[in-house]
Amino acid sequence: MEGVSLDLAKKAMKSAMDWAAFNRLGQYSFGEAIEVWARGMKEQRSQVTDAIGWVTNLDNAWKKYAASIGKTVGQLTNAEKNQGGLLLMIKEGLAVQGDAERAANLYGGALSKMNVVLQNVRKNMGDALLPILSNFIEKIVQAAKKAEEYFYINKELIQLKVENTVDKIKSAYDALRTTIAPLNNDLRTSYDVFSS
Repeated sequence: MEGVSLDLAKKAMKSAMDWAAFNRLGQYSFGEAIEVWARGMKEQRSQVTDAIGWVTNLDNAWKKYAASIGKTVGQLTNAEKNQGGLLLMIKEGLAVQGDAERAANLYGGALSKMNVVLQNVRKNMGDALLPILSNFIEKIVQAAKKAEEYFYINKELIQLKVENTVDKIKSAYDALRTTIAPLNNDLRTSYDVFSS
């Protein structure tokens, strides 16, 4: 991006990752949210910079930055707009600082996806059902943890059982095919006799 130093780019990427960890829009995975945000920043398009959950409009960010350096938005260069947007996102991102690391430590971010779902539920259904749903979701999380543990501990056994099942299905298919082949020939012969 024009006018963005390597240091500022690193800080902005770290902040974007922190934003996206728990705040990204529900339709995006973590990586997708970062990619969409970066494209939006590069193209200076506010409608996609909110993919990570940072909802400040770029026009507003540019106004604040322009005022801080004694200019109007119209006087800002593209480089200054890029710097202004990133600096404000980083500043506002202090509230979410460290979230990316926390998300990485929470089962590879699985709970962050649950958080996004809960936020969507809260928006769409209201707070009335959340106490009921949170107990249910906690049970699902516990069951998922137990399943993860079971599959981790028993992965060789599960793999062996799957291989045995596939072998049995193949054997049954071969036996069925061997049994049906003569019947198919008999039916074909009978059809030829009746049709002539």
